[in-house]
Amino acid sequence: MCLSLVYRYRVDLSVSDQTDEAVFVAFDLGMAKLTNIQPAEATHSVGVNARVDKDFPQFIADIVGKTFTFQLKLGEFSLTF
Repeated sequence: MCLSLVYRYRVDLSVSDQTDEAVFVAFDLGMAKLTNIQPAEATHSVGVNARVDKDFPQFIADIVGKTFTFQLKLGEFSLTF
């Protein structure tokens, strides 16, 4: 029997500007694009099931405070209130 591991990103990003605030949940490809770090690399530096609330790993700290433009693709079930 052969097992393979699949590492996945899931990061909650709190974002705000002068008019509003929101939380984006970013997964695999989106986080890899923001950080240039693949999920397997992130897992090795942070650990599995890590909850990083205050001390960010360097690859996350590098994006804190930067300005990004997000393109949203919202479907019928994308919005929750």
